[in-house]
Amino acid sequence: MRLSSFLLPLLAVGGEALKKYIIEVDQGVDLDDLANKFSVSAGGRSVIRRFDKTSDVFFGLCVETDDMNIDDLPNFPGILRAWPVGRATLHAARAASPVGNIVSDGNYSVHSLTGVDKLHAKGIYGKGAKVAVVDTGIDYKHHAVRSFLSLSAFPEINNGSSVEDSGMDSKSPVAPILLEITVSTKMAMLRKRGYNTTNRGLAWPFPDDDPFDYQGHGTQVAGVIAGKTDWFNGVAPEATLYSYKVFSNDSQVTDEDIIIDAFLQAYKDGADIITSSIGGEGGWSGGAWATIASRLVDRGVLVTISAGNEGYKGPFLASSGSSGKNVIAVASTEPSVAPAWPFKATFTHGGNSTTIQLGYLIDDLFDQPWGQDLTDDLPIIPLSLNVNDTADACEPLPEHTPDLSAGILLIRWGGCDSSVKQENAEKAGAKRVLFYSDDAGPVWWLSVTSNPPAALIEAKTGEAMVATVAAGGKVTAKFAVTNDTTWRVGFYSSAGGIPSGFSSWGGTNELEIKPDVAAPGGNIYTTDINEPWTFQSGTSMACAYVAGIAALYIGEHGGRSVHGPGIAKALANRIISSGAAVPWQVDNPVGNPIDYGFWAPVPQVGTGLVNAAKVLDYTTSLTWEKFHLNDTANFQAHHSVTITNNGPKSATYSFALQPAGAFNAQSDYDPEYLSTFTDYISPYPLVPRVQLPQNVTIAPGHSKTVHIKFQPPSPTSYNATKLPIYSGKVLINSNENEDLSIPYYGAAFSLRFAFKDHMFIYGPFQAAGPDREDIDTYHTYDFNLSLAAQSYPTVAVDLRFPTKTLRWDIFEADWTEAQWNASAPYPPTGDNGYVGSVAFWSYSDLVWRFDPDNRDLPGYWDTISFPLTVGSGLNRGNARDRFSTWFMWFGKLVGGSYIRPGKYRFRFAAQIPFTDPSHSDSWDVWKTPVITILDYDRHI
Repeated sequence: MRLSSFLLPLLAVGGEALKKYIIEVDQGVDLDDLANKFSVSAGGRSVIRRFDKTSDVFFGLCVETDDMNIDDLPNFPGILRAWPVGRATLHAARAASPVGNIVSDGNYSVHSLTGVDKLHAKGIYGKGAKVAVVDTGIDYKHHAVRSFLSLSAFPEINNGSSVEDSGMDSKSPVAPILLEITVSTKMAMLRKRGYNTTNRGLAWPFPDDDPFDYQGHGTQVAGVIAGKTDWFNGVAPEATLYSYKVFSNDSQVTDEDIIIDAFLQAYKDGADIITSSIGGEGGWSGGAWATIASRLVDRGVLVTISAGNEGYKGPFLASSGSSGKNVIAVASTEPSVAPAWPFKATFTHGGNSTTIQLGYLIDDLFDQPWGQDLTDDLPIIPLSLNVNDTADACEPLPEHTPDLSAGILLIRWGGCDSSVKQENAEKAGAKRVLFYSDDAGPVWWLSVTSNPPAALIEAKTGEAMVATVAAGGKVTAKFAVTNDTTWRVGFYSSAGGIPSGFSSWGGTNELEIKPDVAAPGGNIYTTDINEPWTFQSGTSMACAYVAGIAALYIGEHGGRSVHGPGIAKALANRIISSGAAVPWQVDNPVGNPIDYGFWAPVPQVGTGLVNAAKVLDYTTSLTWEKFHLNDTANFQAHHSVTITNNGPKSATYSFALQPAGAFNAQSDYDPEYLSTFTDYISPYPLVPRVQLPQNVTIAPGHSKTVHIKFQPPSPTSYNATKLPIYSGKVLINSNENEDLSIPYYGAAFSLRFAFKDHMFIYGPFQAAGPDREDIDTYHTYDFNLSLAAQSYPTVAVDLRFPTKTLRWDIFEADWTEAQWNASAPYPPTGDNGYVGSVAFWSYSDLVWRFDPDNRDLPGYWDTISFPLTVGSGLNRGNARDRFSTWFMWFGKLVGGSYIRPGKYRFRFAAQIPFTDPSHSDSWDVWKTPVITILDYDRHI
């Protein structure tokens, strides 16, 4: 059985995460006393973690309980609020393929696309900014990142660890930073059962005092932020990195309570910026991690969290932590350069010679460099002087072809497979081949064979070589130019600036704007563990990039210690408003990007590509609450922005609307699912009616607030049943050549109406008994768990849209919805026919059926309590994966009691968006017959 999307990170460890809850406690409560009362009040309860180090942000506990659910916990004296502990996974970088088609002679850097290069030219490198990296740790021995890791900032945490203890050079200002991590014995059991092939025979996580990175993800992030060598600069190479390791050495899953603990510790330790390139499918701004991360922004810490790498699944897949209201959720765009191996070419004509540094691509950027044995300058031999002849070498070369063995044969790319060209070149005596690109966009996979060895150079480079030879000159090339196998130069890519196809789409499940902004995240060259470098793609890289830009600003202007808590939101606004619109692109093109004539939508890229020069240099600042237009039933028409002119003279500001391409969230291929972007998604115009302000002039040092009124798009311009989503930006331009923008985002349909009585996809359905029968034919159970009988309900669910709450309650047989609607309290408390809520088997979604042979394994009988509110919400299915989530029930109810024999009614229900859960019509309820429970033996 394949794990479903919305419970994958939670059920993957036998369910213990869903038995854990984060509880917020009133500040006046004695936390020790509460913890003691909670632990001793009943069996099966324990306190896992205390959150008391930063009571001004969050004060509470992480607890584990078998007998209480999310309904019960707020009723415990002193508890204000409770969340189930979700799980987060690495937004693991996707291994990238060699890409690029136009060579540059500069060292590899993506900074020209974002203005970071301009800031570096001014000597701005982020010195003094403190960046907390919450990730897999950092390889603090790596020469490119170790110089700016913190040693002295945490003497009370290091427990006396010395540089020598860590195995580092004593001159390096580095020491491990301790973050206590709770051991999960459940994960150890799962490993022994083969659910994790990387078992090292230890319990997960591996708590110790050393944040050394054994996976690489945190080191990759660190290199983007603050890497530095003779030829490479991260975004803020003089910022100080603080490492908080929240993953074990070989697991890509961690619990939110551990992440939250790291965030709170980073705040206590004085971090200016917290960046975390991890998360789970969430989309709820009220989740525990999202809430606490947003509170930290209110206290002056800028927080960046990656948007996720599930772009192919379509809209409404905002990540968990990044959904925080004040958190910057970062999407990914493609950079304008890719890393390439360096070589030198000498162009000679008319007695003049010029040698320049160029780049080439091979099919594996991490093999030994191509041509390292070529210590001499070898002549370039163009096969044809016609640069437009893509059929070069597609046919066998003529017999009169001159000797090719002493030089490097230059062949135009395209026209046929490169292996055909290589074969023909080899038959003609060629020993080496250089292809020059046909300029058709990124070349993702070089189809090369080993004989003769081949590499790719950019079109203009090849054309310049051909032109020089055609004019009577000559070109030679030397490939053995360096002993530094990590050095790369830049290849220009025509994909620069388009959205990355993998970047997850928002907005949140309540139509809030996410992501907020985008940064380069595709095909990024960065540091990796054990001294090598790696070539990766992911919103992880983009998130780190934005954190680096924030470090440049704080290094130059100061952080919360200088400006107080307001600095984080103000800086977030500067970063978001700097974004430049990027072209519509759903997936990375095979050739050059397609011009659709529309801008990419806000739920894909936020305001667009971040511009660091605007963030630091602009004298205009904007203050606003996000322009969430919401849906047609809850339309938010009135919005405002305060413009502050910090420049030396008066400035006049004008306003314009920049609509992005609209799209339909409803799939055209399967009406049960939302769109996936493996479908062909066509943008179309859908523009709200808007009243923009008149031009306004603001004196230096002054501010003015202007108001903007939106109206929904004309109803005749869209089909509401297709779930149309529209977005764009309000542009604010000054006569001092400063241009900023604020995004807007809306739905041209009613979210509640669209999913009323339609929250489930093709179901739910039951698979009970040995023949896996549906509930209409199999609704009598005796909880005989043998493989021959399997007399228990197994319910399969796939959600069409995320729900805040999923319930499975048991009522008396004659109960009707009218009783709930008339007077029943919410949550149910035992009146009006309510019997109890189901406690389902924690391994339901990991195995096909219960196997009695495993009954003696530790934790095999564990249960998880309904209702489910994973991170304050459950996520939807998607048409590409089509995997359901399974719930097996063996008779146990929440609180530890068991269902008595008799007749009952199931109420399996998902809360509809934008509804009050206390109302019966706020739920999409599975229609089932009366069920019968026979006499049975209790198993759990």
